[in-house]
Amino acid sequence: MDQQVKKVYVAQDGTAIVICEACGRTRKLVNIQENMPGKTVRVRCGCGAHFTILLERRRYYRKRVHLPGYYSKTSAPGEQPMVVKDISLGGLRFETLEEHELKKGDVVLVRFRLDDTARTAINRPVVVRFVGHQVVGAEYFKDDPIDKALGIYLLA
Repeated sequence: MDQQVKKVYVAQDGTAIVICEACGRTRKLVNIQENMPGKTVRVRCGCGAHFTILLERRRYYRKRVHLPGYYSKTSAPGEQPMVVKDISLGGLRFETLEEHELKKGDVVLVRFRLDDTARTAINRPVVVRFVGHQVVGAEYFKDDPIDKALGIYLLA
């Protein structure tokens, strides 16, 4: 009985951890080739369960979220509303609620709160790396002490 394809993140050392949804056993895949991320692989667990995984190589795990906040270009006054759609230790993807004029390479200040128990405030500059119609992908400008709280949030 197949379930939906599950994403598995490949580490820099070419390994990935797979967890069987039927029994909870973990299995470490090793020697994953550079060309394999982006491909689906059928896995059979020792318990007899079969499932399909999608190998994905990202520097950081991305967590899907829905966090309201604001962004502003550092070169222009005023904040605009946004919704953070996913977040990682390396950056975030947000959706603007109005038309925007952001372009690749712009430096933007983002401000929002995590939905953790402490309602951790994130207020930091990012560099725009991708621009869609109302979707913007951005990378954090530099390390920040809040990264520890963000790391804990991403593991939850």
